[in-house]
Amino acid sequence: MDSRKCQTATATPAKPGELPFGLGALELDVVEDLRMEQVREIARLAPEARRLGLSLGDCVCLAVTKTEGVTAVTTERRWSELRGWRIKVLQIR
Repeated sequence: MDSRKCQTATATPAKPGELPFGLGALELDVVEDLRMEQVREIARLAPEARRLGLSLGDCVCLAVTKTEGVTAVTTERRWSELRGWRIKVLQIR
């Protein structure tokens, strides 16, 4: 199993690669730049995500999760309603 983790932050860290609010203790990988593959995945995901009321930020995290082959950990129940996207989602509440 891949031990890498996906994290997107809405706040800008003080320094590139630095996590805000003490999140460094969680040993998360920071995604600072999206690859073209991820941008295309966001564009493909957007119509379905919009139907479910998901944000662009949700699409970014889901696309990164899919392209990196990791599991998204979230409290957002609607992420699990995506069908046919081969995105691993773990609901934590």
